[in-house]
Amino acid sequence: MRRIAFHIPSALGWLLLLTVGFGCKKEESIATFEVVNSALYPGAELGLGPGPQHYLPVRQVYSRLDQASNNNGTSPNQVQAATLSEVELQLTSSYAAQNFDRLRSVTVYLIDAQGARSVLAQTTAIPSGATRLLLTHGGPSMLSELKAGSYYVAPAVELQSGAQLAGDLKLQLRYQVQARKP
Repeated sequence: MRRIAFHIPSALGWLLLLTVGFGCKKEESIATFEVVNSALYPGAELGLGPGPQHYLPVRQVYSRLDQASNNNGTSPNQVQAATLSEVELQLTSSYAAQNFDRLRSVTVYLIDAQGARSVLAQTTAIPSGATRLLLTHGGPSMLSELKAGSYYVAPAVELQSGAQLAGDLKLQLRYQVQARKP
């Protein structure tokens, strides 16, 4: 009888150990970080051609996802989600009075491999005296473009009749990224 009593507690201990070992899952660690990409348009001169709508040249935007992932202890392969959190257009000019006052609207297009355009961000709310605009975004998911390493954008601006705009333009795209940590 003594022998059976000894084996019952050790059997229960093993059963408890197996239950705890197989029943617990390792909690996944998630990194959240920001990726900032930009496109530059130095010496942009708008309003010199006919009509109020002016397209800036298509620019290839190189993704900084690799660098940001590595800095946050993960990799682009581990990225689960990327949300466009902010699109900003900045103007710097040697003309003291140059600002976005004569601008009616800005639309930023994402250009796909076939050349088709889809709206990435836009605004018609132009504050007086602004040299920096935040655009409303709601375009397509950008996760595949960020992972691919680059993508193409083309801003279009609509000016008031007879208006001109000259200076350096910088388009900045900010993404909030979530990735699994290995």
